[in-house]
Amino acid sequence: MPFTINTIWDNPGARTKKVRVGRGPASGLGKNCGRGNKGMYHRAGGQVNKGFEGGQSGLHKRFPKLGFAKNRFNRSEVLT
Repeated sequence: MPFTINTIWDNPGARTKKVRVGRGPASGLGKNCGRGNKGMYHRAGGQVNKGFEGGQSGLHKRFPKLGFAKNRFNRSEVLT
């Protein structure tokens, strides 16, 4: 078979249908929509910020401040 534009096809599984979640128990992905039960990753938005350690004191708070910073905070951050 010659390789021409009208003989091209996708590999099996290359294009899959979008799964609609939260549409009742019969769909198999109702109620919790495949996210498990409760907790941060169950809710919309997932993990809030990168440095969050689950309520444990953050890494930047556990170490002492060292040295002298003339401008510790950006002026733009303070004004907003």
